[in-house]
Amino acid sequence: MHGMEVHTAVEYAAPVTFVVFNNNAHAMCAVREEFLQGGVRSDDLFARTDLAAGVAAAFPSLEVTGADDAAQLRQALLRSNAGGGPAFVALDCDPGRSPRSFPSSPSPKPPRTPPRTRRAQLNEESSTLADIPGLMRIENPGKEELTAHCMELTHAVYPHHQVYGQYCTIHAYVDCPPERAYDYLRQGHHLEEWTCSLRDFAPAGPPGLWVGHDRLEDDTRIYCEVVANPEAMTVDYHCSWDQGEKLWMIYLMRVVPARLVLDKPGSVITWTNCRHPYYDDNPHPGAAPRPDRPWVGDYWDLFYAGHTVEMNNLKAILEHRHRNGLPVNVAPPTAVAR
Repeated sequence: MHGMEVHTAVEYAAPVTFVVFNNNAHAMCAVREEFLQGGVRSDDLFARTDLAAGVAAAFPSLEVTGADDAAQLRQALLRSNAGGGPAFVALDCDPGRSPRSFPSSPSPKPPRTPPRTRRAQLNEESSTLADIPGLMRIENPGKEELTAHCMELTHAVYPHHQVYGQYCTIHAYVDCPPERAYDYLRQGHHLEEWTCSLRDFAPAGPPGLWVGHDRLEDDTRIYCEVVANPEAMTVDYHCSWDQGEKLWMIYLMRVVPARLVLDKPGSVITWTNCRHPYYDDNPHPGAAPRPDRPWVGDYWDLFYAGHTVEMNNLKAILEHRHRNGLPVNVAPPTAVAR
């Protein structure tokens, strides 16, 4: 845990709980065994900590809880996680005491179930999974170890590249019926309304293929084909800069009835992009309007921000027209082959 993580959690009211142990490794391992594996029992393993006082002084708005033993730690974590904001659980392992099930010397690990026995515990239906490495299912490590692993994967702060380096997904609730939102998205000429820079679409020749301009860069053509599924309410925009033979920039969108997932009217719209290798290496540099024209992949780190702006545009248009009883769709400026 880093001080900056605590500061960030407090600043943004992140729903996280920080736990601090002292540096007595033996006692710390013991409590981890008891708390995470549930197989070790001992009384009065911990002395009352005074770390809470220091944390409370540094972060007055942070809820601070002290714990004496693994049972209290468990309860403190449950209370803290239910609070909805950042919290701090302070725990001081007593170096002068060891759990009875962990002799001071030597310090053997508690017996563990052999792998073959674990596999034998799998039910018949899942037995074909036993030899697949890396699986974590409730039948394998058990509930507490699985929960502990999930806790280790949960952080207050995530680097941008870790979240959006290879995939960029955004989502929004829109107060507009899902059928109307889907019908708006499936008609590609509406891209000229809600995107920041796609304009002037016209038929490109083959039915369903359009060509327009991406004003993000001067004299840059963008080709687009819409692939929609009315039953699943998915709308995928297959696009590319400069050429229309291979459409590799795929914008994956889905409209979900909000009644199903949020129990209220309206739509939930999701939008995902995957980092195709061409984002990092222009496959057709000769098709660019000029040699020094920046490439679309140069903007990947801004995809989350840029797409969020565009999703907000989409939300504003759909909600305004629906709220005011206006037609959601508009006619295309250019007749397009269906």
